[in-house]
Amino acid sequence: MAAYSSLLRHATLVLLPLPGLYTVLLIGAFDWLAYCAALSWVLFIYLVWRCEQGFFAVAIGMLLGQFAATVSNAHIESGGYILEQFTFGYPTGSTVRLVMYNALFFVSALWTYNLVKHLFPINASRPSGFSRAERLIRLAIYVSAGLLFAVLLFALFAFGSPLLQELSRFEYFDNYPLIKSLAAKLPILAFACGIVAAHYRGRHALATRYMLAGIILMNILTGDKFSGIILAIFMYLMPIMVVQAQRRVTSLFTFGRITLASVVMVFLLMLIIYHYSRTYGFDASAAAQFVFDRMFGLQGHVWWGIDQINLRKQQIVGTDLSTLFVPSGDVRDSGVNVLMYAVSPASLVTSYISSGVRFTSGNPAIGLYTLGSLGLLFYQLLTGILFGLLSYYLVRHISLRQIARALIMAMIYIILLDPLAMGEWYIVFTSYFLKYVVLIVLISFFVALKLRGPYGLKPLDLAQATIQSRLPVAGSNVNVR
Repeated sequence: MAAYSSLLRHATLVLLPLPGLYTVLLIGAFDWLAYCAALSWVLFIYLVWRCEQGFFAVAIGMLLGQFAATVSNAHIESGGYILEQFTFGYPTGSTVRLVMYNALFFVSALWTYNLVKHLFPINASRPSGFSRAERLIRLAIYVSAGLLFAVLLFALFAFGSPLLQELSRFEYFDNYPLIKSLAAKLPILAFACGIVAAHYRGRHALATRYMLAGIILMNILTGDKFSGIILAIFMYLMPIMVVQAQRRVTSLFTFGRITLASVVMVFLLMLIIYHYSRTYGFDASAAAQFVFDRMFGLQGHVWWGIDQINLRKQQIVGTDLSTLFVPSGDVRDSGVNVLMYAVSPASLVTSYISSGVRFTSGNPAIGLYTLGSLGLLFYQLLTGILFGLLSYYLVRHISLRQIARALIMAMIYIILLDPLAMGEWYIVFTSYFLKYVVLIVLISFFVALKLRGPYGLKPLDLAQATIQSRLPVAGSNVNVR
């Protein structure tokens, strides 16, 4: 519990002034306060890393995602133009409130993680060898990667790449659902490669790096410019960071890794600029300006707009709690579509929805719009607890080298990333999600039964107890033959 106490103590120092600023901002807001809130979020991320690196390895993607939304909100509050809303932003205090709500989510998640870890410690030992099952799983990972790459390359050769057809990724996937289904397997393959790299050395670790390069290449060829590539990299690094945290390796962010991350970010930025210049006919400078405007205005504009609606006590589309559990389709009052119609012109939103495009960062805005300010507090608290439990079991299976269960938990993690980012929780009731939950429960149950035996006894203890129960009690007249 020491890590949680340390985080809470430091987070209080960082975030304690924000509730007071919340009241001030209702009267008069200043854009510089938005940048102060964004800076406090950077410090909060650093404190999470210092307090619990295992949790940080799982949460870093979401922490950085909310950092992007925070910077975007600060940019909007300083007068940035919002392309999707056809308006310029102005100071409202939305960045301060976003930081407060997000801090509640991660503090509750870390508290839950440390509480469960305290009750069920992770005693990760380092066995000298690998079992036959582990070697078979490693071989299955290599075979799966080869088959996936081969099928994807064949499909791309047959149907072409969106990079050469001047199509958006959404239009391309609508035309070729098979490629969309295959590309969706790349993040879990990256995680599997990361597990091999975390627990193996030598040629196996080197092979996973080549496989990661192949995964990134497949993402690029299927039209993914940023999000899918970053997710694959995060999923690859997650097991490595978890294992290093368990081994008390403090140098998670080495100069080489920071340099590599910087090179990847610059490469992805150039790729995005190239895509927009080719698809929309922009020259290089216009494409770069377009990309930067979207980078700083896209991630946070939904929260900024919904926050204004909440402050004015207005609702453009009547909503209720069911909005959180309805998928976004072509229906106006379903999922994130509600937020899109609430903050943007209807004609633009209708065009986006017909093309399969959704706004990003729907969470926690959908909770604010559906539940209000007070309801959002409980919403962030409960979803934070869920994420804390998910993080603990993912870290546990990775650390104990329970590869099969780690892969299943990683699938659950990938599936839950969408509702945690967008706020659409309908997926937790689908067979696609529930089959993994049932599978991990069954495997854990049978493994526990194998190790402990029935009645909570180990097999040897059970045999001894059975023999003891059949022996005569001292002083009895029972004859034993």
